[in-house]
Amino acid sequence: MTSVLNVDSIAAKDGTSPVELTKQSAAKAWINFEASTPATRDSFNHSAITDNGTGNFTLNFSSAFASADRSSTTCSGYRTTAIAYEMCTKNTPTTTAQEVWLYYSLNGSVNDTPGDNMMTSQGDLA
Repeated sequence: MTSVLNVDSIAAKDGTSPVELTKQSAAKAWINFEASTPATRDSFNHSAITDNGTGNFTLNFSSAFASADRSSTTCSGYRTTAIAYEMCTKNTPTTTAQEVWLYYSLNGSVNDTPGDNMMTSQGDLA
């Protein structure tokens, strides 16, 4: 027999707190940032961006992951042109941060031009 659950909203027991995701594969952190400033456009579970130099950033998490062996997916681009950019993770991640590099795809040069940079991370939080 198939069951159907129809609701308008789901709330924590206290009625006001956000509902916690447990034992699910939902994203535990994501960020959309502009590189030249750098400035966060919007994010979840990100506390700060550290500018380490041209095209090199550390994205810091608000809440630590249980393990540095989480999965992170990156994407980079520029809104007004079809120029190809890449954002790659760099070095060994920690439970509280991920270092990334921005590259121009055609020649591999590191740069701060990409206006749209995104990273999503999955894994268990500490």
